[in-house]
Amino acid sequence: MHSPGCSYEGEVILSGSDFRLRGDPCTACRCQGGNVTCSRVECPDMHECQTSYQAPGTCCAVCQDCGDRPSGDRWRPDPCQDCRCQSGHVICEKVVCESASCQHPVAREGECCPVCSECLYRGQLRRNGDEFSTDPCNLCTCRNGSVSCNTVACPGVTCDNPITLEGQCCPGCNQGQYDACLQVCVCVLFATLKKKSDQLYLYLPWMSWSLFLSRHHLGSTLSPSS
Repeated sequence: MHSPGCSYEGEVILSGSDFRLRGDPCTACRCQGGNVTCSRVECPDMHECQTSYQAPGTCCAVCQDCGDRPSGDRWRPDPCQDCRCQSGHVICEKVVCESASCQHPVAREGECCPVCSECLYRGQLRRNGDEFSTDPCNLCTCRNGSVSCNTVACPGVTCDNPITLEGQCCPGCNQGQYDACLQVCVCVLFATLKKKSDQLYLYLPWMSWSLFLSRHHLGSTLSPSS
């Protein structure tokens, strides 16, 4: 035998059904065994909620917070992730960086996208406007995130045997240093040693001179080769 329904405000309510009163969404009723019982709806405490929303025709407001963040709040848990609280839900998206307009941009600490305010060149951070050398013959400049380098233009030399000192780009005519080079025999790799009686001759194939070294005096002199 079926349980009888309920007649309420001109409507037949099936037994076991829950319903709300018309015009009063905060009164919840139930039909059971032909009888209708109603009670007031208990809404959750919203004291700690920063943002809430109550839809039309409903009794209780719904908290839209995401933990301790109100709805609409935006934050970045890391430099490359953008998050927001939307109607009680946390939505996170990866930050998309635009292509840098320079050749050597810098990604600063705490930021996701590289910028063109400085230059990261060959693993070295260069400030905007810095001038530096990558080797003795190249001078480089950092300008707005891009490094440009120019080769050093060497002036002409007037001597027959110019030398390039270590750490310099252009050869020069420092005759004093050149003579010292001969005296300490730096050029011995290109020379042939020949012993004759009590005298020692250093023959340089690419010169018309030989260095005369005597066992009997400490000095050295230059004499034409025979």
